[in-house]
Amino acid sequence: MVKNETGQIAIKHRRQTPKRVEVGKTVYIFTPKFNVSLAWINPEHVDQVLRIKRDCCGNGSRPIFTYAHQGDVNRWTTGVRG
Repeated sequence: MVKNETGQIAIKHRRQTPKRVEVGKTVYIFTPKFNVSLAWINPEHVDQVLRIKRDCCGNGSRPIFTYAHQGDVNRWTTGVRG
């Protein structure tokens, strides 16, 4: 689990399209950069985001969000994997 300086957790969207997610009154935008679609999520919202399932193509049981690893975060922030 990768955290930023404010304690938010990096969560990755499995698709390379922008995605808007609302948890309560908080809006998160998953932004694709360098082949990684990522958003920084408040810790109290992580479980709710990870429970969201795919909502198209007749396959509603597949999770579409996962924890980002350090390589994902590095690539998303700098364009360099590692």
